[in-house]
Amino acid sequence: MSFQFDEQMAMADDPAVKEAISAYIRQYFPGVASIERASPAEDKLGTDYWVVLESGKKLSFDIKVRKTDYAYRDPPQDDLALERWSVVGKKIGWTQDQNKQTDFILWYWKDSGRFCILSFLKLCSVFKERMTEWIIEYMDEIHTQTTFTDHGIYQSECVLVPREIVMQAIHAKFAGEPTIKPVQVEQAESVPEPCP
Repeated sequence: MSFQFDEQMAMADDPAVKEAISAYIRQYFPGVASIERASPAEDKLGTDYWVVLESGKKLSFDIKVRKTDYAYRDPPQDDLALERWSVVGKKIGWTQDQNKQTDFILWYWKDSGRFCILSFLKLCSVFKERMTEWIIEYMDEIHTQTTFTDHGIYQSECVLVPREIVMQAIHAKFAGEPTIKPVQVEQAESVPEPCP
């Protein structure tokens, strides 16, 4: 399956999409002072919007707009598009590029109004570990995007991984879940641990 880059850009710059994204960020992130559109140069580094907090801190958001939310179709398909190649065979995709300045990835499904937001560094870490496994597992869900430029045509490639699988992988790595039982040490009497 393939889709056009220009169509994706047009959706991202749709005023209604911008308004929905801005409202979502303001609702769920405390202390937002302003939301600013990034420059074209910053866009290439992984920032579509800068979210400026009241503290003065700036957070980088990369926005991924999808026209159709297949989670509401029959059969449902609730997935996230994770880019393996930015330029197939030449440049790695954003999902595994730790050099991006991105803080958060925000997916927005235009037809349903649904959002999903993830820490970019956590996603990047998990994707680099699980990429080969997910590409084999979801081989039928590998999609390409064609971009036409003054210098020629190139293709990018992403794999659609079920959202719940991505969330579980991030949770397993970062949520502090115990993986083995600690060794039990017998003590003469129980002494409460001091607060950290």
